[in-house]
Parts: sequence; C-alpha cells; structure tokens
Amino acid sequence: MLYLPKFDAGRWLDIVEHERPVIAFVVPAMARLLIHHPGFESADLSSLKRLILGVPPCHRTHWSGCRPACPEPPCSTATG
Repeated sequence: MLYLPKFDAGRWLDIVEHERPVIAFVVPAMARLLIHHPGFESADLSSLKRLILGVPPCHRTHWSGCRPACPEPPCSTATG
C-alpha cells in the first residue's frame, strides 16, 4: 500500500510509473488534477487494473429531478 500524505499530481504519476500499483483510489478533485497535468497523457499507467473514484454517498433526494427519467440514482459510489 502506498500513501501520499499530501497529493501532488506529478508525484502521483511518477509513483504509479515506478512502483507499478494495480489498484488506485482517487477522489474527483484528484482526478481533475491528474487529467489536467501536462504529464498525464504520456504517463505509463498500464499497471493499473482498477481505478476507484471515491465520492460521498449520494442521497436519493439529490436525484429527485432525475427520477422521472431514471428511477434509480444514476451514480455508483465508493466511500472509504
């Protein structure tokens, strides 16, 4: 298990390239920083077999506007 006490997109990309983890857990803010990092497209992330995007649980009332079109909340979350 690898843990970064302070997130830095460039460092995260370097660590994934060199340590070759197979699973990674990120939150939406981290994902945005990663995909907008200049080194993202050239980074070797091939070791990752699963990337888990963790978000807070979605309460059903948040999806009330979507209910006519989608009876169930259109989200899947992983909370830690």
